[in-house]
Amino acid sequence: MDVGTTAIAVVGEAGRIGIGIAVALGTRDAEDRGNKHTELEALRMVRTLVPMVLAIVLTAIGLLHFIWAFSYWPMKDAITFTKTFAGTFDGKMPPAPITLLVGLALIGGAVLTLMVNESLPAIGPEWLRLVGMYGLTVVLLVRGLGGYFMNSGAAVEFQQLNTVLYSPLCVVLGSLGGIVAVAASRR
Repeated sequence: MDVGTTAIAVVGEAGRIGIGIAVALGTRDAEDRGNKHTELEALRMVRTLVPMVLAIVLTAIGLLHFIWAFSYWPMKDAITFTKTFAGTFDGKMPPAPITLLVGLALIGGAVLTLMVNESLPAIGPEWLRLVGMYGLTVVLLVRGLGGYFMNSGAAVEFQQLNTVLYSPLCVVLGSLGGIVAVAASRR
């Protein structure tokens, strides 16, 4: 084999290697674009679905508190209501102003979530909204995790619902609030 044939063979082999590398890199670029697309979809979900779910659930619970300020619905009487929702045995309904304040705070948390997410026009400075969102997150997590301590001495009806619904729901809502706050902080 002479030098010319060897040089053509080497260039040909380099060309095949180069084409192989180019194909591999093209495939890698396509995979990277697919991964980035998946990441963007996940980010869109965090910025749309998570805040909407959080706002809807907070609003619903807030509206229930407005109803409970004046009624013991859906229970048949005040004793059943207080055993189930407050954990007390006396049948004495919580004061209406406090119940209304809790309802207002929950709906305010829903509105704050939508403002932080830029789904509603924002009021006040951005840093204050973020502090409020992190505050909401902490309050919900403290109620959720600390709620299990509320079972001591409470009515059995409350203990059961607190263990399987109230506290876990607060932890989930607090986690969603944290996701919204962190996503807004990274913008």
